[in-house]
Amino acid sequence: MSHSIGRKIRIIAVMVALFGIGLVTNSVSAHAAYFNYYQNNQPKKLHKTYTSKKSYSVKKTFTFNTNYKLKVNNVYLYQVSKKHSNYPTWAKITGTAYNNTDNGYYRFGAISAFDGIVTNYVGELYPVSSTVPNHFAFSQTTSLSPKMFNIKSNGTYTDFLGPHKSEKFELLLHSKKTVTKQGETSLRVNTICINSTGNYNSGYAWVNVNLK
Repeated sequence: MSHSIGRKIRIIAVMVALFGIGLVTNSVSAHAAYFNYYQNNQPKKLHKTYTSKKSYSVKKTFTFNTNYKLKVNNVYLYQVSKKHSNYPTWAKITGTAYNNTDNGYYRFGAISAFDGIVTNYVGELYPVSSTVPNHFAFSQTTSLSPKMFNIKSNGTYTDFLGPHKSEKFELLLHSKKTVTKQGETSLRVNTICINSTGNYNSGYAWVNVNLK
C-alpha cells in the first residue's frame, strides 16, 4: 500500500513539474514584441510594443565631399495599438555615419534659407506618387545618434562626429494614420558636412524604397 502511495506521489510531482515547465514556456512565448526608441538622444533604450512589423533592406552607401559617408541599412514599419501610442504606425531608419576626414565634423541637419541648420526633417519617408498622402513625420526626440545629434545650447561644431570616427544611428518617424504599405517611397536622410573653419555644406542620402 505504501509503495502504491509513493508511486502516486512521484507521478503527481512529475506532472506538477511538467506543468510548471509548460507555464514558463508559455509565459516566455507570450511576451509582446517591441522596438527600441529613445528620449532626447540619450542612449538608454525604451521599449514600445508593436502588433506587427515589416522589414525592408536598403544597404546603400552615400558619399559627400569625398570623405563623409552615410550607410543606410534598413527600414522598419511597426503597427502599434492605441493603448501603447497615439501614433498607430512607426517607422525606423537604421545605418552608420562615417567621418573619414582629418579635420572635419559631421552632423545630422538640413539647411533652411530662413532658419539656417534645422533638424525637423532629418529623416523623411514620403510617397513618390503625388496622389498618395505623406503621413510620416520625423521624431527627433525618440531618435538616437549621440554625436550626429549632439546639439548643445553653448556648443560648437566640434561637438559633432569628429575626424576618423563612425557612429550607428536609429531615426524614428511616426504617423497619425495607419500605414500598412505605402508603395514606392523616397527615403531621404539629411546631413551637414563641416570643414575645419566651420563652413558647411549639405549632404543627403536619397533612395527609393518600395514599402509594400
